[in-house]
Amino acid sequence: MSDRLASPELALLLHAAASDGTVAARDRTRELAQDVVSWPRFLERAVQHAVIPLMDHELGRHAADLVAPEVASWLRAAAQEGAVRSLRLTGELVAVQRVLSGAGIDAIPFKGPTLAALVYGNLSLRQFEDLDILVRDRELDRARAALLAAGFAPVLELNEDQRASIVLSGHHEQLYHAESGSTVELHWSLNNRALTHDAFEHEWWRGRQTVTIGGFAMETLGPERLLLYLCMHGGKHSWARLSWLCDLQRALRTYARADWSEIWLLARANGATRMVAIGLALVEELFDGQSLTAPAWAARPRDAHADRLCTLIARRLRDEPIPKRPLDFRVQLQSRERYGDRLRYTWHILAAPHASDVALLGLPYSLHFMYYVLRPMRLVWKNLVRRTAGHPWPRRK
Repeated sequence: MSDRLASPELALLLHAAASDGTVAARDRTRELAQDVVSWPRFLERAVQHAVIPLMDHELGRHAADLVAPEVASWLRAAAQEGAVRSLRLTGELVAVQRVLSGAGIDAIPFKGPTLAALVYGNLSLRQFEDLDILVRDRELDRARAALLAAGFAPVLELNEDQRASIVLSGHHEQLYHAESGSTVELHWSLNNRALTHDAFEHEWWRGRQTVTIGGFAMETLGPERLLLYLCMHGGKHSWARLSWLCDLQRALRTYARADWSEIWLLARANGATRMVAIGLALVEELFDGQSLTAPAWAARPRDAHADRLCTLIARRLRDEPIPKRPLDFRVQLQSRERYGDRLRYTWHILAAPHASDVALLGLPYSLHFMYYVLRPMRLVWKNLVRRTAGHPWPRRK
């Protein structure tokens, strides 16, 4: 990416986020730090994109004398606070995995500590706020009961009918441990129904790899499935945060020998080839990562639609001021190469019940189908209220 296309603050942020620690990279960090005009704007961007530990790590090691003292102090304190939180959550993950293992439940932790350990090599360099754990749907009730017995409680207090509706149309439940302050997202599907097909879910359990954290060995997504998941996860959020792109960039660096023929086959089976192509294109565009993405494109043509969406997303990330609503319905539709998947996404957004609908309406499970009628009505009402609140009706004369 040409630095001329970004503000000095964003140029430094992008470089520091993707730095590989070489002498050339360190020298470039110092050059870009000297160009920064507004350190408060740089901090605002770092917070927005959840890359505070990476900024503290890179600038603290290679450009500490060029950073405004109050900015360096703030970054150091925020990074230390994040490190404490990461270590606490890592300890909680080990405890949770012991509970589930003791109950005979096979579970896959993903994102959070496992991703930090595997592709960052340091638990404190990746920001995360909760724990994500995948279990098979047939073991969901036992896994939930084991966590409740270990002191967790549902974040949303739902009755059995409501919970059955969530399980039918959702993909995870949040559980909170009051004593430790930790939140676990217990998944029975890796992604929401708009992004994945039920027939594909068994694929996440294949080709797993082992990671040892705190002396406890646990299995997580294998390299090929992890790379696929990171592209889908970032795509689901329209890549509104650079931290998700950092995850992908570092995973590409870590798994340089990943089997891309398998990844593309898996992506095609789940209708996610364009999402993968967009993620790769963004690594190239924003992080100058052509050497990392080259193995993925070997013997495969570029996706022109993906390149156009990459340009749009990259432009948004460079915008000043920071966009308030980076998620875009049109971008989401065009990120799906199959018309059927576009329809599924539209249905999921406009009609399929979300947790907030179920918590608010509380219909008996026998009336679950009514959510598909009431949610569109609720969305229309919310939109009308929002519009009239911002633009009151003119008074009659």
